[in-house]
Amino acid sequence: MEEQYIEYILKQYFNDINYSVKDGNSGMNNTTKFLVINEEEYVLRIYESHNDKKKVGFEHKILEELNRRNLSFVIPNPKVNFKGDTVALSIDGKLASLSKAIKGNNPYLKDKKQFYSLGKAVGEITRELSQVKIEIQSSYQPCYELEKSYPTCPLKDVIDFCDNPPEDFKSERGILGGLKKYFIEFKDIIPILRELPHQFIHGDINSSNVLEDEKRNICAILDFEFTARDLRCMDLAICLSEAIANDEDDKVKFDNITNFMTGYKKFISLTDDEIKVMPYLIMLRRLDVIIHFLVRYNEGINNSYITADKVLREQLIKGRRLCRWVEENTNRIREILK
Repeated sequence: MEEQYIEYILKQYFNDINYSVKDGNSGMNNTTKFLVINEEEYVLRIYESHNDKKKVGFEHKILEELNRRNLSFVIPNPKVNFKGDTVALSIDGKLASLSKAIKGNNPYLKDKKQFYSLGKAVGEITRELSQVKIEIQSSYQPCYELEKSYPTCPLKDVIDFCDNPPEDFKSERGILGGLKKYFIEFKDIIPILRELPHQFIHGDINSSNVLEDEKRNICAILDFEFTARDLRCMDLAICLSEAIANDEDDKVKFDNITNFMTGYKKFISLTDDEIKVMPYLIMLRRLDVIIHFLVRYNEGINNSYITADKVLREQLIKGRRLCRWVEENTNRIREILK
């Protein structure tokens, strides 16, 4: 069945197909297949979260513009099919795209050099995205516009989920109670965020969406699916959220932030207002991810290797731990960012 499914897509790109499937990690939002086609390596992405061709078209337009720039790392370059399009259809009507594979491995971020290199790459992509001018509008709202981003799951429903979890999440009642206050408090700073610098951002930079080379330097940034016009500093907040989302002690967390910022500052200088709100944005990243997977849970959207309830449970635990830590260390975080 899988062979027929893949061939249906590949025939939109190739006349003669000789391919094999390689092992590789798939993302949480989409199904990813690593293929060797006519002796060349490709990545096939099948979109599971939506069936909106405009969204994928916007993503590919951003990639087209960035591929014209002199980046120090590689980004995907979607292949054009026989219809002159970079978007294909699967046999069951899902959207798909095909790109040549990029050499490198997903990093296990743990040392000074890795965080410094990632910080440089994020600073650079932030600078380059600020120069991208396209007429197509992103389908995604800024991260802080939670009500607009998730119209089927407004904040009152999220808070109700925290107060009255379904049977699947009864054991997480304590975690949900702790998260509730962060959702309530966040609404108060939204007017402030609307006044900060905005531009296109990547929107989902993490260890699964970057590659490193054999010297542990970041050599690629992947998956621009969530690119949108958002807060200039939001990609930074997303990465700092990942940098401290572990069980390490405080010294390791602060070292991760410091090393990341050393690289980031080579390209970007934050304003005082951006520094002030950064702790809230770090927490926002986790809150946004929680709502994203709550929507998938409510709609029964699973992917090929993990169920919606399992991934949501993981995000609830991760989010509660991170928000509490950021709240306790707000002043120290701001000092490092200066």
